[in-house]
Amino acid sequence: MIEDFLIEKDIIKLATNKGPFKIEIKDGEIQGKIKKVQLFDQPNFEIFRGVIKTNDNSTWWVTNTKLIRTKDGLSQYYDKSNALPSNTIKFRGIEQNNKGDLWIATEKGLVLLESKNISTPIKTDIPNLIVSPHNKTLSANSDIEFKYNIVSYPYSHVKYQTRIIGIDSTWKDFSSENKSSFMNFKGGEYTFQVKAWQKGKVVSDAISYSFVVNSPWYLNIWFYIFLGILFILIGVYFFNYKNNKILANNSKFNDELNTKLIEKEAENIKIIEEKKNLISKHESTIEQNETIYKSEKAHSEAQIKYIQLKEEQLEKELLIKNKQLATLGLNQINKNNLLATLKNELKKLEKSNSKGIANIQKIRNQIDITLKTDKEWEVFLEHFQHLYIGFYSKLKISFPELTQQDLRHCALIRLNLSNIESSNVLGISLESLKTSRYRLKKKLKLDSDQNLHEFIITI
Repeated sequence: MIEDFLIEKDIIKLATNKGPFKIEIKDGEIQGKIKKVQLFDQPNFEIFRGVIKTNDNSTWWVTNTKLIRTKDGLSQYYDKSNALPSNTIKFRGIEQNNKGDLWIATEKGLVLLESKNISTPIKTDIPNLIVSPHNKTLSANSDIEFKYNIVSYPYSHVKYQTRIIGIDSTWKDFSSENKSSFMNFKGGEYTFQVKAWQKGKVVSDAISYSFVVNSPWYLNIWFYIFLGILFILIGVYFFNYKNNKILANNSKFNDELNTKLIEKEAENIKIIEEKKNLISKHESTIEQNETIYKSEKAHSEAQIKYIQLKEEQLEKELLIKNKQLATLGLNQINKNNLLATLKNELKKLEKSNSKGIANIQKIRNQIDITLKTDKEWEVFLEHFQHLYIGFYSKLKISFPELTQQDLRHCALIRLNLSNIESSNVLGISLESLKTSRYRLKKKLKLDSDQNLHEFIITI
């Protein structure tokens, strides 16, 4: 949040709750992004409450606890320890009158800072530096300690900033600690620098102390040269040693190679003879296999011929059984047709001759008994089961609730008899046949769109 702002010719300075910022302006347009103003030893979290510019071209920043004056890149701090009566400054609590005096609003009242007392910022004295050990040249891995302080009065509110050129890329943060210790320096050239800063004044110039740390003997350039020459000599020695050893090994290898070549040639001759024997045995085996193959082929052809004859015999037997079964079926149909005709004639005679009604009725009952007899069905069933092996057993296992009459219907459907032929064989009317087959379809648990004949054929 912006607490206050200051517009200058080519810059806008902002006092915010996250610190001081600036915006650069050129030809009335903002250049780049907003940037934070880097004030000397200023915490990032401090809230800035106001900002003004005075007649001497100084910028005064107001925080919750201090005043900060910046001019020509230098900064001065004022707080309760060196000027202000309170650590709390009010919001936008700074103004300049027409005389150039500053009025500062604190929690304990107004503070007047007259323009005649506003001087050019004074630098803090250069600190005195004590080095231990005080040697410009140190041995490898040496330790060194620096002590520093300012000698002018008062000594309070002083902070120091240090760096070592050769190790640090930037200055360290300001600290009230007035000594620095370092250990185990590596070989190289170094410069220690320290600056002092006292409240109400600007940072002092840096005081420097340069020193050299020697590298250990094993990192000296002459040591590396010696090692290089030593490695070269060792390399030459091992090269000659290896070369002589290789020559000796080559001679020995040639002798061994010749011996192995002679042995290999003898082995090759032996292998060739063994291969010839194997080829001869293989050819003999091929001839034997051909003989066996011809014998097995003749045997297979005889078996195939036997199977073909057997199949023809079975087909003939099946044809005979079909003819027998068809004959039985036709006989049953003819017998039932004849009995049905005779029954109808007796009905007519019964109507025309009232005296012989009792005898006629007796004959009709005998015809009904004959139509319903199972002896011929038993003979038919025996032939059917020989022809369609497992048909009845599959039906009984899958649908144990089927009756003998249901099984007869299934047998007639399997023989592709028409409904009229089936009704004559069973000795029932065509309507009774249709009713029976409707009930059979339910017992077989068939859907309404499934065909009974197609289902029976697949069993």
